[in-house]
Amino acid sequence: MDQRLLLYLFGNALERGLLDGSDVRRSIQFLSQPDAALDESIWQALDTTAEALGVSVPKCGMLASELVGALPLDDSDTQLMDALLAYAPNIEDPGEPADEDTSVVVLDHPDLPDVQADEDELVREDDGGTLAFDPPQPANNPDKTAPDVTVNEFIYGDAVDTHLNITDGGLAPGTDATLDFSGKAPSLARHAAGGKKARRKDKAASTDATLKDDPRDSSTLAGILAGEDLVGTSIKLANDDSRASARLHKERYNVERELARGGMGKVLIAKDSDLGRSVAMKVMLHGGQNKDMALRFVEEAQVTGQLEHPNIIPIYDIGRNKANELYFTMKLVRGRTLEDVLKSKRLPNDPRERELTLRDFLEIFLKVCDGMAFAHSAGCVHRDLKPANIMIGGFGEVQIMDWGLAKIVGAPDKRASGLKIDLGNLTDSKLTMDGSLMGTPSYMPPEQARGEITRIDQRSDVYSLGAILYELIAGSPPFTGETVWEVLKKVREEEPVPPSEASEQPHLRELDAVVLRCLEKDRDDRYQSALELADDIRAYLSGKAVSAATYSPLQLMKKWAGRNKLLVGAAAALVVAVTGALLTLDYLNAREVETSIATFLEEGKQQLEKGNLSDARSAYEKVLALAQDHEEAAKQRDIILVEMANAQAQARADAEQQARDEARQKDRDRADTHHAEAKRLLDAAVKSVRDQLDDALKDRVLRREFDPSGFVAASSEVNQAYALDKENPEIDATRSAVTAQQQALELEWNTLAQSLGRLIEAETLTNAARNDIDSAREALGKAKAARERRDETSVSELIKPVFAELMAAMNGARRAEALLEDIADVQAQYHQAREASFDSLLMLADLSALQGDFNQATTWLEQARGTPVDDKRLSAAEEELRRRKEEAGNLSQHLEDGNQAYTAGDYDKAIAHFESAAALRPDDASIAANIRRCQFAKRVSRAEANMTDKQFVAAHAMLAEAEQFVENQPERLDKIESLRREFSAKVTPYYATALRAAINDVDFETAQRLLSEGLRFAPDAAELRDLEIALIARRDKPEGMVLLPARTFAIGSKDAADNNPERTVTPELCYIAMYEVTVEDYADFVDAKGYDDASLWDAQGQAFLSTLRGTRTPAQWDAQLALPKAPVRGVSLHEAQAYARWLSRSSGRTYRLPSDEEWEVAARYGLENPNSVASLYPWGNEWDGGKLMLERRHLAAIGTAVEDVTPSGIYDMAGSVSEWTLGAEALAFRRGASVMMDQTLCARFGRCVKRTQTSPETRSDDLGFRLVMVIGQRE
Repeated sequence: MDQRLLLYLFGNALERGLLDGSDVRRSIQFLSQPDAALDESIWQALDTTAEALGVSVPKCGMLASELVGALPLDDSDTQLMDALLAYAPNIEDPGEPADEDTSVVVLDHPDLPDVQADEDELVREDDGGTLAFDPPQPANNPDKTAPDVTVNEFIYGDAVDTHLNITDGGLAPGTDATLDFSGKAPSLARHAAGGKKARRKDKAASTDATLKDDPRDSSTLAGILAGEDLVGTSIKLANDDSRASARLHKERYNVERELARGGMGKVLIAKDSDLGRSVAMKVMLHGGQNKDMALRFVEEAQVTGQLEHPNIIPIYDIGRNKANELYFTMKLVRGRTLEDVLKSKRLPNDPRERELTLRDFLEIFLKVCDGMAFAHSAGCVHRDLKPANIMIGGFGEVQIMDWGLAKIVGAPDKRASGLKIDLGNLTDSKLTMDGSLMGTPSYMPPEQARGEITRIDQRSDVYSLGAILYELIAGSPPFTGETVWEVLKKVREEEPVPPSEASEQPHLRELDAVVLRCLEKDRDDRYQSALELADDIRAYLSGKAVSAATYSPLQLMKKWAGRNKLLVGAAAALVVAVTGALLTLDYLNAREVETSIATFLEEGKQQLEKGNLSDARSAYEKVLALAQDHEEAAKQRDIILVEMANAQAQARADAEQQARDEARQKDRDRADTHHAEAKRLLDAAVKSVRDQLDDALKDRVLRREFDPSGFVAASSEVNQAYALDKENPEIDATRSAVTAQQQALELEWNTLAQSLGRLIEAETLTNAARNDIDSAREALGKAKAARERRDETSVSELIKPVFAELMAAMNGARRAEALLEDIADVQAQYHQAREASFDSLLMLADLSALQGDFNQATTWLEQARGTPVDDKRLSAAEEELRRRKEEAGNLSQHLEDGNQAYTAGDYDKAIAHFESAAALRPDDASIAANIRRCQFAKRVSRAEANMTDKQFVAAHAMLAEAEQFVENQPERLDKIESLRREFSAKVTPYYATALRAAINDVDFETAQRLLSEGLRFAPDAAELRDLEIALIARRDKPEGMVLLPARTFAIGSKDAADNNPERTVTPELCYIAMYEVTVEDYADFVDAKGYDDASLWDAQGQAFLSTLRGTRTPAQWDAQLALPKAPVRGVSLHEAQAYARWLSRSSGRTYRLPSDEEWEVAARYGLENPNSVASLYPWGNEWDGGKLMLERRHLAAIGTAVEDVTPSGIYDMAGSVSEWTLGAEALAFRRGASVMMDQTLCARFGRCVKRTQTSPETRSDDLGFRLVMVIGQRE
């Protein structure tokens, strides 16, 4: 056993580069000779090994003696044990080990050191009974010379005794326990066999070593990905001792529940049985079968595990579980994300329920900056900083989470290739993306948003920190949108709104400067480190100047005074203050305590009145902190605690009740579904039986027996509904209805079979009665018509046969009723019989009223009331009888009063009388004609009055209404035409005068209203159209534009050489530019990559582009750039059109090239003067080369030739450069002269009527263009 122990210690020293092979071979040679003495160099090697392992030589000796003492010894072991114990003189006898307190207290707070396993006890067991030892590894420590140690090959000797848990009796006699280093520690196996020399190179000696020197041993990673044991050296037993094997096997982590789940992994809460604490265990989904994903998973664990900082989540362990899934464990942070804290404004589980202030959030933000500064110092960039990846504990702990996208600066990024993401389909800009574009768009720096992976460094994280700080102030990230693509576009191209402006907090100007510096598009303009950012935040919190802001001297003095309030007044009152302070110090202290107590008591009272229990409790606890025995504060505090406990209990009760209610509602919903289906089945069953009964009545034969299957199905559904919701009365009613309907229809079915004979007889009687009624109705109608004609003789003759027919009908119908009365399933036929009886009684009453016998009519109606077929018809007949009684006395009076009112011009009164008469005799056409005559006269009268009062809108409406009552009456038609002519004669002058006054008063709103009304009534009025142009020109004229009115102009030339025939044109209303497009204007298009944007070029334009060679710019572009204010030239028609499309998209308005006709109208006419006469040149009809400043013979800035201007202020239309215009059928024309021409050519081509057809591909050095802006259209 002694040889194996020393071999293990020397093997570790060798692996760490502390010894070479010769040292180990000497030890092995010595140990193979039991009678040899121990060499001093061996103990020196042991001492070196112990120092490297972090323990003392006496400790190593003690461990060795404990191990040897626990096993059977032979004579060869005695010398080694004595020698080992010689180095441990103060260690107790291993046979009587001292009692040790093995309890572990787990403290979870950022200001306390993270509790991990003691370096001498960090041990776990894997699933195969193999002991695995996990030593901590430093993230980056260039000052130490000890090399990195692969986790697989590093164990601690004293842990063997602690975790083997060998019984007092030891192993059974003859058991040979051997150390097996093969596989997990191949170098130890080689040295144990006396192999070749080996020395591990010291990788930690480099002063610039960072995390980019991949700390993983390649064999380790291969083992992880292949599913092998991650860590530890195997100890195997030669024999199969089941008891020892059982003791060796133990599962370290006991999973309690799942905490969260994502696309790559899930996070569990597990219990660490070794340390007795809860941990968070992240498990990779799908067993880590995807090698790239597994590599990322391991990288996340290793990178995070090497960043040991209070504000970075610590990693404890990594491995595979029994299900062969990759996992790593980390600190379990009990709290909420900063994203959730931002919404609630409170710390998680804060008993005070205090609302967090901006200062609180800035203190949290400083901790995030500190954590990121540490990570950056190790060369690590997070790349996915956001509030959702920052955890806040109940006591203000801050932990930076989720390092899955972290990058080691300078190391190759395996994530740079991978999944491609369809940004157009993503809508949540706060979700992390992993692929060729990684991170969270709302917090992503521009270089990351552009996919420039190699440009990402610590300044990229500074941008994300700025985005978080922006959200802490404004409540939302700097850039948001409906889709991820929209957010990324804003990140790359737009400048953020200052957070103080977005949150309406203008006093945060200094924080604006800090945030906007973080969010600079250029990395060099940001803070260069998280430390610089943290320094500015600390300066702001302490009232000092921040480096990102600018201050006036007065502002700096105010900030100094704010930090040194005592010093400001000290110079004037120093002597008095010192003397007074000594005398009143005790008094003031007491007064201050009393004042504070009173203030806190009042605050508690106010908070109680507002119902803020948490704030009230905080106030009373402040009182008790100053006066522990204060009875009122203690009493109120205790009352509040009781109320808060009651509120919590009530909340729990409400939650439980809600759960019960939700379960009950689910049952009700299911019951409603079954109930609805039951009613549907019942209706279907009833309809089916009823249809069969109707068919039987029609065919006079019943062909089958009653079928109850539909009712059985309905009964099944309603019973299921009742089982789920017994308290629903509707369901219970449906249950009864199913049974009742089935029984009733079955009875009706059986009865019908016995009643078909009587049914046939009853139908015969009913049909006869109906024939009599129809005949009587026809005769009665004729009698009424005769009465209207005042033909009483005809009335008498027509009435005689009606009475006999109606009496026969009534008697036959009543006999049919008697035959059908006890047949329950022939309701339709029974109803028909009763209806025939009812109809005959109503007609008898009508007949009596027609004869003037109102008493007999009343008697017939009373009999009809005993036959309740149609109450509405009966009520109508009774009302008709009443009306006829009144009509006899009132009709003539209303007609006389109506005619008198019409003659007097009181049309409303006349209408009222005629409508009363119509109510008495609604079928009288003459009364309706009188009403329409009055309506026409009333509206004509009002229209005339409105025109007199210049109320043209009302007059127009009245005339429109009057036209509805003309009815082709010639005198009414003439009156309408006369009023229309009068209206037209008055409306145009009125609106023209009022509109002109409104324009002169700059009252554009009134002017627009008057214009709309005037054109509505007189759309063809030329005067109003001219005023419309004047209004638009004064109200909407853009800078640098002149309005081109939509009037008719004469253009063209008699000279055929001008290629411009004479004609009249009416251009569309638009604006034309005062100046030609300049070089600097066009340079913006070039700089915006307009030549590379295919959407700006039509098919002909793209064909033209394909002919260009070299850099795509206008001809002689470098030379043109020397004169930025000169007109651009050397551009084809396609380039000019592409520029117009680009400007339209950039400005939001619609621009295009002028048409050939628009250009000539603008050059020859004074556009604002409707009476302007066309000229040959912009200034007149005579040529004057001096107006073009031809003596210069070179281009100058636009507008330099101040006399080359039209009356409307449009420059350079005769000279400067020629201009592109568009003619009919997409022809291109060159218009105007160029100063680079001689006098003769300028005089010829400067004429505004001259045009030259030109190829659209022409790029002449004296050919440019100007633009037209379309009114009322936006891109």
